[in-house]
Amino acid sequence: MGSLLTSLLFHILRGMHVALVIYAPSLVINMVTGLPVWECILFMGCFTTFYTALGGMRAVIWTDVIQFCAVSVGVLLIFYTALHHVSGGAAAAYRTALEAGRLRLFNFSTDPRELTSFWACIIGGSILCAAVHHKIGGGLPAVCHIAIDPRGSYHVALVADRDRSVCLLPR
Repeated sequence: MGSLLTSLLFHILRGMHVALVIYAPSLVINMVTGLPVWECILFMGCFTTFYTALGGMRAVIWTDVIQFCAVSVGVLLIFYTALHHVSGGAAAAYRTALEAGRLRLFNFSTDPRELTSFWACIIGGSILCAAVHHKIGGGLPAVCHIAIDPRGSYHVALVADRDRSVCLLPR
């Protein structure tokens, strides 16, 4: 019963994630082009399926690398811009956060209305981990391994237990 529940939670989370990943850029395309949102969603789905099918795992990995770099640069720029607009700079922002109680590292409050208590993080994190790391058929959690050698070939292995590979895809 526990594996069924965690599997259900995993699929709900993945479905919500994929929906957001396709919907968010579709809104941007809609704003830029004026096309209906449903056409933008269809375009995004077809485009990502097309480049993944053509480029395979290498295209997906490089897309993730580029996305990581873009998000990291964006976060750093936002952080810099936000601190630059605070009168008094980083020192004033630190003082304000300290006075508001936002810098308390461990909040052991049992009040369920507090968003960032230690207990909310432990319980919520446990549920999230259980949904992502559910067991396959009573074995060990599945592990996906991607290896790329210097010549450009790669393989993907989905390992279901210690000594058995379920899937091996050479280039």
